[in-house]
Amino acid sequence: MGEVLQGPPTAVPEPATLDSARDPVVSCREQALRGTPPVSKKRVASKSSGNRVARVPKFSDGYSVLNSLAAHLAVLGPDGTIRFTNQAWKRFAQENGNPRLSAVGPGANYLEICARAVSDGAPDAQVILSGIKDVLEGKRSFFSIEYTCGSPTEQRWFTMNVSPLEGTKGDAVISHVDITRLLGQREREVKTLLDNSPDVIVRMDREGRYLYVNAVTTKIAGLPAEAILGKTPREVGIPENLSDLWTRSCRDVFDSGLPQLIEFPFPSPEEETIWEERVVPEFAPDGTVQSVLMIGRNITERKKLEKVREAYSAEIRALAARLLTVAEEERRRVSRELHDQICQQLASVAIDIAELAAHPPPPPKERLRSLRALEARVVKTSEEARHLAYELHPSVLDDLGLVSALRALCREFSAKRSLIVEFTNGALPGSMPREVAACLYRVTQEALQNAAKHSTANHISVALTFGEGTVSLSIEDDGVGFDIQRVKGRGGLGLIGMEERVRLVNGKLSIASQAGRGTRIALTVPLPGGNL
Repeated sequence: MGEVLQGPPTAVPEPATLDSARDPVVSCREQALRGTPPVSKKRVASKSSGNRVARVPKFSDGYSVLNSLAAHLAVLGPDGTIRFTNQAWKRFAQENGNPRLSAVGPGANYLEICARAVSDGAPDAQVILSGIKDVLEGKRSFFSIEYTCGSPTEQRWFTMNVSPLEGTKGDAVISHVDITRLLGQREREVKTLLDNSPDVIVRMDREGRYLYVNAVTTKIAGLPAEAILGKTPREVGIPENLSDLWTRSCRDVFDSGLPQLIEFPFPSPEEETIWEERVVPEFAPDGTVQSVLMIGRNITERKKLEKVREAYSAEIRALAARLLTVAEEERRRVSRELHDQICQQLASVAIDIAELAAHPPPPPKERLRSLRALEARVVKTSEEARHLAYELHPSVLDDLGLVSALRALCREFSAKRSLIVEFTNGALPGSMPREVAACLYRVTQEALQNAAKHSTANHISVALTFGEGTVSLSIEDDGVGFDIQRVKGRGGLGLIGMEERVRLVNGKLSIASQAGRGTRIALTVPLPGGNL
């Protein structure tokens, strides 16, 4: 390795650490990881004697340092020849007691050992060989890999690091660090994390057998981990359809290397549940899929909420579609009322007034009778105009307040429909937002109309109460009742309109109805600032 000068050499004792060592990785059928190289020597000319003498080996100054390290170290030449190993390397080989390692020492070619390990099918050997070659050839500045290594007492894990040796041309340093304890601690931490996860987490091999299950899995299966590991889903009692589904999904992930997301029903003692499972590939260092991780989550509640959301969205879409139609129908009705009633009556009054103006004045009695008739027709037209305006917006809400408006509505409705409508109210709040008052009034109006039209009720009670920061309204009848879901599905605006009005003022609406037992509509609306 070093420069050789002319002259006869002087022998230099070889340090004990430079004896041929046995490679611990060979004992793991990964014969590509360690060796004990001879130390190259330099000769230098002695200026005082003129004789050529051998220099101390290049590595000698660092022997004590290298041999004190716990890591197993080796130095390779550019062609892969082992130049040096430290004491930890040799000691590990001796502890594992594999006589085949004695051949892996100074002068042995590490790359050739790796190639033989590849031929023997040693795990990760090809990845290790390629990584070492890349560092020696300058294609990469660092290579690292974790690997497992068996010993007489336990299974150990190591990290192998390969990097160029500073100050040399093409040499490389290989180190192997025992990370068994570190991985043990990491494994315990990960196990704690996985066991406290709400998800089902399992690892499967290529044969579809369980390699790992977390605590949630054993709880749901009702079996200890020992009764699950090493078996297939079907062998632990999973229904055939689910077992086949999981097997197909795992096989697809092993073949494609791509994750999958599956959804399936799973029976439970209480009810059938819906599960979502992510099937994720776990890759080996050579890029192949070595296992599959399956992460399952119970999404039953989420599915229920999605159904509620879909139903609610459908109602909103129906409401939006109907609103356009209703708005147009309302315009048409108002237009017809104005044209057929008010405008016609005003035109008739105008004609009669013109007749009076065009002819000589009639006798006083006849003139008085004509004026009285005109007055009555004008009053009738005014009443119809007032009624039309009231339907568009009850001005009594603004003039007299919610309680008076509801009392008047109930009294008028009772008189027109020949029903008993009872209205009661509690203490009044100091103020009532206009939008809240309008909501309560319109809900009452709609509920009364529905009761009279559909329920054949004889008695309706309307109660307005005020609590701490809230106002509540209930409308209850003794009619025939109805099926709420069927009514909502017909596309009408009644119940949907109520719900939307209450939602816009941040209130809560409940509707209870049973066949033959009448209907009760109740809503509660918060008041701004909670003031009464």
